[in-house]
Amino acid sequence: ESCPARQDFVDAYLDENSLRWVMWWQRAGARPEASPVFEASKVSREICMFQLMVVDIIIGDVQSLLEDVETSNCKLPKRLERLQVKWRDLKASTDSWGKYFSCIAATRPAFLSTNDWIANSVERAASKGPKYGGDKGKGKSSGKGKGKKGF
Repeated sequence: ESCPARQDFVDAYLDENSLRWVMWWQRAGARPEASPVFEASKVSREICMFQLMVVDIIIGDVQSLLEDVETSNCKLPKRLERLQVKWRDLKASTDSWGKYFSCIAATRPAFLSTNDWIANSVERAASKGPKYGGDKGKGKSSGKGKGKKGF
């Protein structure tokens, strides 16, 4: 088997991530609306953006990468400098859902509004159980391990 097409991978990543974010932004007390969820999902969104930049800038064309590895003794200074510069710019300029979807080249979710997409993510996350969100995903146990009384 081969790797999925990049578009298929990015769209699947976005879909799964949008479900996994639910638990975290609910725990943070964010309202299920575009701006609060955007802020509460910042770390996860930036991880995705950075990882895709590494693939594009550091790896890029594999033959060219191998040549650069040889000539730079595996240090890749030009690629790393380019990554740092582009990362600073991209991180600073990605200030909306639209720019995020564009940045990662994801297909925009097919909903009338971002809030509708968020509401759908909440419903789908709840159907997957407490590891994805909902009431049981809002907090951690006390960790005392007492279980049911009498056992």
